[in-house]
Amino acid sequence: MAAILLSTMFVVAVPTLRIAMTTDRQNARQTEALMTASNVLERITLKPWDEITSETAAEIALPTSIADQLPDAQLQVQVEPRDDAKQIRVLLSWQGTAGEQLAPIRLTTWVYPTGEEL
Repeated sequence: MAAILLSTMFVVAVPTLRIAMTTDRQNARQTEALMTASNVLERITLKPWDEITSETAAEIALPTSIADQLPDAQLQVQVEPRDDAKQIRVLLSWQGTAGEQLAPIRLTTWVYPTGEEL
């Protein structure tokens, strides 16, 4: 009787633990992706106004440490001039453990020239 109860417990517990571990790993990857996208956005916004261009945005590469953690990670950084401001968009996408495309991280900000740059 105890053997049946123990084997039943393992049949239920092992898949549940596997699902919990997979979910935890996906949450950790999501957090890393969010932090990376935020850091990329901060890096470009700290540049002087004249250096915030599509060309400098294209030069920003995904850190290799993150590329190793996020399967097939793709980083896109776009700068669009708008009247007296520049819109900066960061998109970071990657695949899940089963190869499915996960919802990407998207961050957008606007930068304006300071008084010295007007």
